[in-house]
Amino acid sequence: MVMGLLAGGLPALQSRRGVVTRLLTWLSLVAVSSVAALPFLPIAPPRSIDGLLHLYRLVELDRCLSQGALYPRWAPDLAQGYGFPLFHYYPPLSYYVAEAWHLLGFSLARALSLTYMTAAALSTVGMYLLAKEWAGEAGGVVAALLYTHAPFALQNAVRRGGLAEVLAWAIAPLVLWTFRRLAVSWRARYLVGASLSLGAFILAHHLSLLTLAPLLALLVIGTAFEARDWKALLRPLPALMLGAGLSAFFAVPAYLERGLVQIDRVYASAGFDYHYFFEPLRSLLSGPVSIDVSLLNAPVPRSIGWIQVGMAVCGAVAALLLQRRRRGWYAGGLLVALALLVMTQRVSVRVWELFSILRYLQFPWRLLAPLCLALAFAGSSLALLAGECRRWAAPALVSAVALGLYLYNTPLLYTGRHPIPSPNPTVADLLEFERSYWLPSLTSNYDYLPIWVSDLPGESPMAAQYATSSAVTWLDRRSLPAGTELLEESYGLNDMRIRIITPEPCRVVVNQFYFPGWRAYLDGSPRDVQPIPPSGLIGIDLGAGEHTLQVRFEETPLRRACALVSLLSAVLLAAVACGSLRRSNSAAAPRAGAAPTLGSWGWALLAATTAGYLILKTTAIDRLGLGFWTRRFDGTAVSGARVAASANLGGELQLLGADLSDAPIASGSTLYVRLYWRALRRVGAEYSTSLVLVDDEGHVWGQQDSLHPGGYPTTRWEADAYVADDHPLLVLPGTPPGRYTLRAGAYDLRSGRQLDVIDERGAPAGTAAAIGEVEVVRPASPPEVASLGMARTIQAPLSADLELLGASLPDVPVYPGARVSFTLFWRALHRPATYYQTVASLGRPPTPDSRQAAWATGGPSYPTTAWEPGEIVRAQHDLLVPGDASAGELPLWIALRPAAGAAGPAIEVGRVQVLPIERRREVPPMEVTLGARFGPIRLLGYDLDRREVRRGEVLHLRLYWQAAEPISEEYTVFTHLLGPQEHISAQKDSVPVSGTRPTTSWAQGEVIVDDYDLVVRDDAPAGTHRLEIGLYEPASGRRLPLLDAAGREQGDNIRVDAITVLP
Repeated sequence: MVMGLLAGGLPALQSRRGVVTRLLTWLSLVAVSSVAALPFLPIAPPRSIDGLLHLYRLVELDRCLSQGALYPRWAPDLAQGYGFPLFHYYPPLSYYVAEAWHLLGFSLARALSLTYMTAAALSTVGMYLLAKEWAGEAGGVVAALLYTHAPFALQNAVRRGGLAEVLAWAIAPLVLWTFRRLAVSWRARYLVGASLSLGAFILAHHLSLLTLAPLLALLVIGTAFEARDWKALLRPLPALMLGAGLSAFFAVPAYLERGLVQIDRVYASAGFDYHYFFEPLRSLLSGPVSIDVSLLNAPVPRSIGWIQVGMAVCGAVAALLLQRRRRGWYAGGLLVALALLVMTQRVSVRVWELFSILRYLQFPWRLLAPLCLALAFAGSSLALLAGECRRWAAPALVSAVALGLYLYNTPLLYTGRHPIPSPNPTVADLLEFERSYWLPSLTSNYDYLPIWVSDLPGESPMAAQYATSSAVTWLDRRSLPAGTELLEESYGLNDMRIRIITPEPCRVVVNQFYFPGWRAYLDGSPRDVQPIPPSGLIGIDLGAGEHTLQVRFEETPLRRACALVSLLSAVLLAAVACGSLRRSNSAAAPRAGAAPTLGSWGWALLAATTAGYLILKTTAIDRLGLGFWTRRFDGTAVSGARVAASANLGGELQLLGADLSDAPIASGSTLYVRLYWRALRRVGAEYSTSLVLVDDEGHVWGQQDSLHPGGYPTTRWEADAYVADDHPLLVLPGTPPGRYTLRAGAYDLRSGRQLDVIDERGAPAGTAAAIGEVEVVRPASPPEVASLGMARTIQAPLSADLELLGASLPDVPVYPGARVSFTLFWRALHRPATYYQTVASLGRPPTPDSRQAAWATGGPSYPTTAWEPGEIVRAQHDLLVPGDASAGELPLWIALRPAAGAAGPAIEVGRVQVLPIERRREVPPMEVTLGARFGPIRLLGYDLDRREVRRGEVLHLRLYWQAAEPISEEYTVFTHLLGPQEHISAQKDSVPVSGTRPTTSWAQGEVIVDDYDLVVRDDAPAGTHRLEIGLYEPASGRRLPLLDAAGREQGDNIRVDAITVLP
């Protein structure tokens, strides 16, 4: 709006239509933008992907500005207090606009919302001015409606929260309009407007210049060609230079100093690699969808809108037929839109790879913003056709388009809200957000981490200081030698001053990441600042004695020179603007011919249409939904889910249900499953979900993991919403026909630790929840051998009926007593007339008197007599390594045994590395002696590190086991800390010795030392607790009985000791 006035104001307001018409014009344009701004009316920001990210960036900028830093290249509070050059590399204009609203008295949260609303108003006014050049008032309003209410534009603001891009593409029409005016007529006001709008665009989102620049070039060239005035190519050059000069303080250092940070983090990971983000054409051309407001990741396609596409095509065709003087512009607009559409498709991947700079855009769908602009421009030409009809046609078209767009996009206006601690969050809130949302540095992937940081520091002392409202200090006192005296210590925003006496030379460590600009002064003289590997923290060498050390962040010569260029550009523009104001120059720019106007009643009709829609939305749609929105989640269940579930995973996530088909699926095909989850509380870790297809023995026949379930990191999940998590699961080629179980689970993305499924008692019940059964059938044709993924190709017939195609063995060593899981791949040479078993032995070929294992060749549910000729079957088996197996590489032999007869010839399919075991026979001393017996296992006793513990603390338990006799079964140990009413306050289940010593590896008389760390839960009641210890079969869950001296059962656990949980 300010840009438009500076560049000459709204020409419509210079007309002689009177006060009423001018007032209606303004009110109507504001009303058009206000509908798009509806989601930003509440104080809490919309539940967008990046909304909170921008709020906390604003918190940091506000703090820096309050400390006197007008442009803080270094943000000292980010990265958990270690500092980060965020505003040095990320375009800052959107945050300064928000800060301006904050300075007017609005809270930070409200100021951020007002920035989105400002962008909506700018896009409306700017597109109106641009399209009005060719299509008059009616065309200008049509274009403004099509642009501001493009589905992608609303999604980008409301669902994605792309603040910088939203503001940049709100400014883009003003850039094009002012440069068009300047190319047509050299006037000072156009020069000022073009320079300011271009500079603002670069400062809003400089990467978008990659897509705006071609549009701007085409506009200027087209203007020169239309006017047959080649000087039009030269007139914009000063504005280009001044616009670049205005933004030079940011853009030039950000580009030239990109080598100072790990800039590849912006595009290197799969989550930001453009190869994975080409948008399907069906998504771009999809229609409106009803929004489930309780769904955190409501699937809203990135659509360009049926109305936009339809009007652009019809408008361009109408212009070609009826508007000879303008046909080139509108045809060009449609061609530009088509070219941008192609660039969002995978067919353009070679172009993306040819121009490597495009990788910084990350997502090809970012080109939808200029695509929407081109479609809006092309669609405005329909107003020209309406203007040649009856007088009421143009106003009627405008109002019809407005109402159609309002209703079409209504679902996009509904969204959940991010909970915020306060309308004015603090820096402590910022650091907590970084930690709990796994967004340290307030970027997705430490995007601008200085190159000197190769290993991030551990727990930040500054974060703890902020959390307790203590004085924040950067000096790492651990780096000081013993006997050091700290006489004085003071801090500014990016400034530290200490007086210190050291008994010996030392290196002082400052808890800020090193980055060019940090300077040190020792006793008033400059001192070298060194980055300390691998943390990249600042280090300064001091000699022994008393010193005054000052460390502060200063401008480098390059940054100072660029700031000077920006200052001179601003002064020059101010001078031009002042000179323009002294001269009366009201001549209008040349027009491309007569164009339709709206008139007072046309503007009134548009305002009335908008008001009518707002009334309809407020009184009916908001309350009843009417198909525009729905709510499937009532807080406990998801309505309409084909499979209902309620599985508690580790007290963190809850599986609510699933959607899957009942139809049989052929092996080698993809099974599409949608899981429904919710967070039981604020999740502090990133969890990934896993969907597996298993048989009764636990073998996996298909697995699909979601690293970020539903596209949302679990740290961003809200307890009042649910998440839809899609899993396209490939059923492994060669999977035997039969019924299989689908199980869903979750695990810590960093550690790989699986979350336990918690039963009603609070006890663990496995690591995955069953959600249904799937029937797998034989495919129409056998799979290609190459698709099997065999580690070793064999292709040896082991009988007249069956050929062993290959095998896959694990390449990790195992201990005696462990199980080796391996896969065999068979092909039927004929239809087998007999039932075959697979015989396996480790060390030497199977013989009648050797130790061997045998299984049904195709599994228990698919005997070989059911196989078809040419059929390929995958078989999975688990071979128990004998507890007394010798160490070394042992060959694994396989043979086939028919139902009646001996095993046939054996073949070696691979080798298994067996590790030696150090066995303990003597019983060590222990704190408490028990002598309890669970079947073949004795619990000799235990050690406990404490008898009093608080919530969140760890209880260290050491158990001493002994094998009373040889053990042929695998058992899992459970340890529970039980409080009143059997409340499980801590628990740990594990195969003994952290999974490395299964009970099948125990030799008779051997003593096993087995450690457990029990973390006391936050909901543990205060008072006396007891330890519950026992063992169970992992497959069935059946517990081993506790036996007395006479062998009689005394329950299935032993409870020992009294442990107090303190309040």
